[in-house]
Amino acid sequence: MEKLLLDFQQFYRQNSDAWIGKFDYAEAGPQLLLQAYLQRIVLELKVKRGALDTIIKKGLEQTAEYMDTVGSVDEGHLIIFDRDGGRSWDERIWHEKRSFQGRTMMVWGM
Repeated sequence: MEKLLLDFQQFYRQNSDAWIGKFDYAEAGPQLLLQAYLQRIVLELKVKRGALDTIIKKGLEQTAEYMDTVGSVDEGHLIIFDRDGGRSWDERIWHEKRSFQGRTMMVWGM
């Protein structure tokens, strides 16, 4: 985390002047700049609606596309939020490593 944030400090220094003043909402600029920086980590977020297998399949496809776009990314992360209050936390919280199109991806249940 320290390495990640040290790198972001440099990214912020190089890019903030060009972007921060363009947002009317004062907190939006820095937050969006951080999100732009973090895109290289390749996180895809989904809310569980319907069959889990279908969500995972579509999510892995999207994550692979993002990885192609960003380039030189070793692994991606698919995060699926299960908001079904009828299911226990033990059922909703999990993770597993998947291989998809020759890439390593972590799938996280939340």
